[in-house]
Amino acid sequence: MEPPRTFDMNDDRQALVLVVDDNPQNLQILGSILKKSGYRTALAKDGPQALSFALKKPPDIILLDVMMPGMDGFEVCRRLKARQETAAIPVVFITAMTETESKLQGFKAGGTDYIVKPFAHQEVLARVDNIVQRVRFEAELKASKEALEEANENLERKVEERTRELRRMQSQLVLQEKMASIGQLAAGIAHELNNPVNFVYTNFHTLRENVSDFAEILKAYRDLAKKLEASGKFEDETVALKEKEEAAHLDFVLEDMDDLFEETLQGFERISWIVQSMLDFSRADPSGGVSSFDLNKAVADTLVIARNEYKYHARVKQEPGELPGITCVPQQIHMVLLNLLVNASQALKGRKSDEEGLIVVKTWHEGTDVYCEISDNGPGIPEALQNRIFEPFFTTKDVGEGTGLGLSISYDIVAHKHGGSLTVASSPGEGTTFVVRLPVEPPGKPKSEG
Repeated sequence: MEPPRTFDMNDDRQALVLVVDDNPQNLQILGSILKKSGYRTALAKDGPQALSFALKKPPDIILLDVMMPGMDGFEVCRRLKARQETAAIPVVFITAMTETESKLQGFKAGGTDYIVKPFAHQEVLARVDNIVQRVRFEAELKASKEALEEANENLERKVEERTRELRRMQSQLVLQEKMASIGQLAAGIAHELNNPVNFVYTNFHTLRENVSDFAEILKAYRDLAKKLEASGKFEDETVALKEKEEAAHLDFVLEDMDDLFEETLQGFERISWIVQSMLDFSRADPSGGVSSFDLNKAVADTLVIARNEYKYHARVKQEPGELPGITCVPQQIHMVLLNLLVNASQALKGRKSDEEGLIVVKTWHEGTDVYCEISDNGPGIPEALQNRIFEPFFTTKDVGEGTGLGLSISYDIVAHKHGGSLTVASSPGEGTTFVVRLPVEPPGKPKSEG
């Protein structure tokens, strides 16, 4: 993987541009144009001199003449691309040749762009500016991606380490003492997670804004290219640009970008819900406020968020009933629904059966309560374990695949904070059914904290 360019990210014009041309006059003109615009420049009169300079002090961009004695620009470019130290440097060919074959030869050698002699000052600057901005964007994107990957690895490691620690403590405590310790430890995990999650979340929003700005700039360039094409000027260049856009599937990338960011944002929101639920479970921090809530809409929204969990393993059937609005803490009920749907999906994922996986979500209203039933046709829960599934940190999953907090948090939210109930019915080999009962108007204000 090539390192990003090293120029000042806050000032495009600090990039170092190496100009290679056997014509001293061209060197002087190009050097002057770039220096007046704030770029740092270096000059080379032939291919060997350019290669030597690039290896000692890799520039950010190379403007490379094609027709030079001894070693032409195509060969220089090929040698640059063959070395790891210089392969990532963008190369812009400067040539009087306008034949398509010559341009294709340059792109095959590894060239990024072309400037045709005689060159216009503004064109030179526009092309250099464009490449510098692109390189800067790629460097920022890579840095953000690496930070995100590192944060994810740290999160997974910390959760695994803390889970093992909590398992050891669990075996040493009686039930009441264990519950008190679990609250403190859950809060500790949540606080441990908050800092790296907030760091990555902040970087994500910055990255999203930067990509949006880049897309706007790209649109402006494309509009300009259309105008040039309509005017009949730079026909070969506009054709080459179109070919590059089609090869890169640029239209698809631009259309898909918003969806990718939106899905990533939903992922961050899901992490935030988990952390907040852990804090809520520990009675350390307040969560969201109480408001009117549409349970059917919450089911639909949660199914969208959880789709990646069940789409390969199960078909979902919805049977929504007519429900009144209820008073609750919406974020907490979303968390309960998400936990139950993910558990159903995971049960179906691990089963050994040719029968199609099925999750049925049903809602109805009786008296002063509303109900949500989530059932699956998975392997079921052994009777001996059914009395323990709401116990904190109890799980039948392998180490590292679950913390055993999901159902205990859900039970706490429904029963203790909203005055409802969460029950389970299961038969081995026949599936599992969870039923959430919530009062339309709880006897007391739903608790967002202990």
